[in-house]
Amino acid sequence: MKLRTKLLCYTAAIALTTGAAFAAIDGNALADDYLAQGYTFVEVKVGPTQTKVEAIRDGQKLEVVYNHQAGNRAG
Repeated sequence: MKLRTKLLCYTAAIALTTGAAFAAIDGNALADDYLAQGYTFVEVKVGPTQTKVEAIRDGQKLEVVYNHQAGNRAG
């Protein structure tokens, strides 16, 4: 499976497992969720308008940005 396909699969899985209300994101809970999914390194940066997650599993890096105002992932 290509890297891009794997990342899209991981992103879809994460989108389905996280809650729908992103306006009050708990960075610690989000990091715990990624660690429970098998990621060995997780960094969460919570800002006023978005939250960025960087995680590594099996040598592959995943970056996800959650948009607080829109209530969804930004990309």
